[in-house]
Amino acid sequence: MFRNETPLDKGTLTCLFLSAKGYGKLGFTTEDMPQDPSFRLGMKHGRVNSKLSDVPSGYWEENYQKDLDAMILIANDDLNEIGERFKAIIEDLVCQRQENICTLKKVETPPD
Repeated sequence: MFRNETPLDKGTLTCLFLSAKGYGKLGFTTEDMPQDPSFRLGMKHGRVNSKLSDVPSGYWEENYQKDLDAMILIANDDLNEIGERFKAIIEDLVCQRQENICTLKKVETPPD
């Protein structure tokens, strides 16, 4: 195993994940989005769900049974940094929501 004695950058990682429907809602054509058939079908589709060895979508938490077009992941060793990034993103999303661009479905936080 590779071991680095130098401390790693502990900056904040922020990722935006889009579903195929999310790409479409942003105006991308099918040619512009990933070509993988499983991606295009979505995780709720029975064939994809089985391929991922996931439980059937009917057993998922209620918010995940709805159509989700995007997910934002924020990661950092410092919870305060995550909180600051989260606040900035939420403020931006609230502005977008006022223009009917987005709806916030669920926020998950790490356990205490």
